[in-house]
Amino acid sequence: PQPFLTRSRSVRVISADQAEAFLAKQRPPVFRGTGGVRVGVWQDDAYGAAPILALLEQTPGLDAAPLWNLKREALAACQVVLLCQPRTGHQLFKEKDTARELARFVNRGGGLLTTHALVGVRGYLPPVPKVVEGGDRVAGATWRVKSYHPITAGIPRQRDFAATFADRISVKVGSRGRVVACTPEGIPIVAAGVSGKGRYVACGLGLGIGKGDRDVALSEAETSLLL
Repeated sequence: PQPFLTRSRSVRVISADQAEAFLAKQRPPVFRGTGGVRVGVWQDDAYGAAPILALLEQTPGLDAAPLWNLKREALAACQVVLLCQPRTGHQLFKEKDTARELARFVNRGGGLLTTHALVGVRGYLPPVPKVVEGGDRVAGATWRVKSYHPITAGIPRQRDFAATFADRISVKVGSRGRVVACTPEGIPIVAAGVSGKGRYVACGLGLGIGKGDRDVALSEAETSLLL
């Protein structure tokens, strides 16, 4: 019989530094240990993630660090988790196991904030449907405070603010949710609520996203809202 050949899978050799960078993304976030609130900010190809992390790193009282995975031990290292919308259709946020793990984190006392489409559109599952069940795209870039809430403290009411991104995602509020910001027409775009021992905020604004889908610094009002 004649011998035959088969091609194996290609093997890519990486450096020790590249290997360490890869392994670091599989571990819990590393905080500075300053005593501030530990905030993990999702960084895996996400809109606005870099300017948001930079802002929180410079904010007194916060200990912010990059978050690269949603394993239980990674979430447990955080007191607050901020999930920025992925740039591509990230399958992770469309899986029921992910939504359950995030809900567990909140119910056990964690704080969770999602931005733009991650409130529950385009196939992304809402992590805490009792607070926000989902939403829809709303054209336009202005928003205003709906009602007094600690989230909106210091932001003038009855005044329209321009978002950095060209559209907004409305939120469909669940039984435990409360609208805190809306469009000038009254369409809810930011809601918050308590679930178990924790809190969840769904922000339909594209925080940190500018023209051409580029990362930009948050406006003054968006910064106040985020903090």
